[in-house]
Amino acid sequence: MSEILKASRRIYKDGNIRYNVESEPVEYITDNKIEFNFMWDTGAFISVLSVANFVRDTESVDYKRLVKSIEEDTECIDYNSVSGSGKGVLRKIKNLRINGLLIESFYFLLVKDVKRVVNGKEYYASVSLLGADFIDFCKYEHDVENDIIVNSFDNGKYSEYHDSYNYKGRNMIYTDLFTIEAV
Repeated sequence: MSEILKASRRIYKDGNIRYNVESEPVEYITDNKIEFNFMWDTGAFISVLSVANFVRDTESVDYKRLVKSIEEDTECIDYNSVSGSGKGVLRKIKNLRINGLLIESFYFLLVKDVKRVVNGKEYYASVSLLGADFIDFCKYEHDVENDIIVNSFDNGKYSEYHDSYNYKGRNMIYTDLFTIEAV
């Protein structure tokens, strides 16, 4: 089998080990090309992206619009993770490419950015997690103290799972975050 995606093993300054997955740059908002730096997170039941992954300027109209969409959506999901807690809304984006894997519709929980304080200075940290709802559709290898190598991904079953997503007994619908196609 061939490698289509790699979660790179990294040891950080604090001694913690994380597995990172980077997407290829894509433009969902005109003149704003972005790439996602996901953390492979088997403990997250759902993949998560926070607003700053799409718009970095917290004072911009686009940023405020995305935050407002979370606050006003009545179909929300409560979450609690090591990266933060609160409520999020189900969203999807089209044509996300991670390494050699093209994901036709990528499903995730859109959440507000997490407010952090470092050295007395406040800032907003973005969150980007590939959760079990994504990982379950990957066939991968993981050697001891090494990268995670994904050899195959079942796009069909991944989409089917999310098209009939049920949360606390309610059928939940993922809505398109943007109406434009990724370029």
